[in-house]
Order: sequence, then C-alpha cells, then structure tokens
Amino acid sequence: RGSLRARQTAAVTGLIALAMTVLSVQHLANLARVGLEDSRGIGELLGRMIYQRAREAIAAGDDPVIALRADQGIRSILESTAAYGRNVTYAAVVDNDGIVIAHSFPAIEGQQIEPGENLSAVLDKDFVTQVRTIYADHSLEVVLPLQLGEAPFGAIRVGLSPVLVRNDLSQALQPMLWMTLLVSCSALLVGLLLARRILRPIHVIN
Repeated sequence: RGSLRARQTAAVTGLIALAMTVLSVQHLANLARVGLEDSRGIGELLGRMIYQRAREAIAAGDDPVIALRADQGIRSILESTAAYGRNVTYAAVVDNDGIVIAHSFPAIEGQQIEPGENLSAVLDKDFVTQVRTIYADHSLEVVLPLQLGEAPFGAIRVGLSPVLVRNDLSQALQPMLWMTLLVSCSALLVGLLLARRILRPIHVIN
C-alpha cells in the first residue's frame, strides 16, 4: 500500500513540477527575446538617425571622412547616445576596415575597434544561445551598412549592453523558482490526499 501510494504521489508531484518547469522556461525565453528585440529596436532607431545624417554629410562634402567628422549633426547624435536607452554603450561610424571615423568617444577615432556580436544574428538563434549571450561579458551590436554611391563605404555600429536584459531575467527567475517550489509542495499534499482517497477501496478489499 505504501509503495503504491508513494508512486501515485510522486507521479502527481512530478507531472505538476514538470508543467511548472516548462512554463517557467517558456516565460524566460519570451522575456529574453522581448528584451533583445527591444534593444535591437533602440539600436536601429539610433542607427537610422545617424545613417540619415551621414548620407547628407557625405553628399555635401568632397572628402567623406572629413565631412563625417566635422558634421555637427552627427556629433550631436553621438554625444547624446545615452539618452536613447540605458543599454546603449556607444555609437560609431566606421569604414570598411573597421577604422573609426566618428565615435561617441572622440578619443577612439582613427583606431580600429573589434566588432561586437551582431544582435540580429543572436535573435535568429535558439533560446539557449540567446540566454548564453545575455549572460556573456561582451557587447552586442546593431549594424547598418553605409554606402558611398553604389559602393560599400563602411557601417554604423551601435553598441548595446545586455546587462539590463540580464537583470530583468534575474529578477523574474527568483519569483518563478519560489512559485515552482510552492506549487510542487502543494502538489505533494494533493497527491497524498488523492492517494489516500483513491486507494481506500483497495485497502478495504485487502
């Protein structure tokens, strides 16, 4: 009797715990994707603003590099990158070799910067890869190609930190763990009551 009751209780508890775990993972996956998509939206908005101004500056000047560095509109946008979102770390206009033409931090101009992980490519991958990327220590980037006429000239790169998305996931994870534990304990009690009630006729027969 004890063995049958224990197995029934374990089955009920296990099924409910499994359902809660699946729902929790699905919720975390949605949070991770929404957070990354929001970051991409902010990066694309900022990138398009710089892109539009960069096209106008290139069209108005003879030397595109000098025109981009001297344009006050681009400077104004680059200097106010933090206003577009707390997760925006930098914005830059680079040439085809990755050499910085204009940057949020002017001291970096003229240097080559390593590209961050492309955020659009991360969003095309699975949930595990997205979470691994969020908890990594490297920067994400939104990249918009920049052309001079018909030829590729460089790109606009907007750096985004995954820290805010990581914090949102961490804050959501703790309540879900407590909820899973609470529901599992409730399932254990329900399983014990069901086992006692369902197995009573068997006990009478015995």
